[in-house]
Amino acid sequence: MYIPPFASHVLFLVAPIYLPCPPPAAAWASLASIGRAGFVQRTKDIVSCTRKIAAGVAKMDGLFLMGPNQAMIVCFGAKEVSGWVCYDDAVSA
Repeated sequence: MYIPPFASHVLFLVAPIYLPCPPPAAAWASLASIGRAGFVQRTKDIVSCTRKIAAGVAKMDGLFLMGPNQAMIVCFGAKEVSGWVCYDDAVSA
């Protein structure tokens, strides 16, 4: 996979490796440390932030939302510019 040098710190590769215990154990430890109320609050914060990002993208000329944001993912496209230009503008701001 080619990764441009300027983007190497924001891209990652997911490989299907079977790890029997560490991921569930880490998830359990995280939830146990913050509790149900902490989990609910963090979820609300993430969804709120996602909606703000989607609203901001919808207001920008040249960008469009590719669909409704259901959870914590905002998919958007650009009508005339490359996505890398959007990345450069966001990083330099």
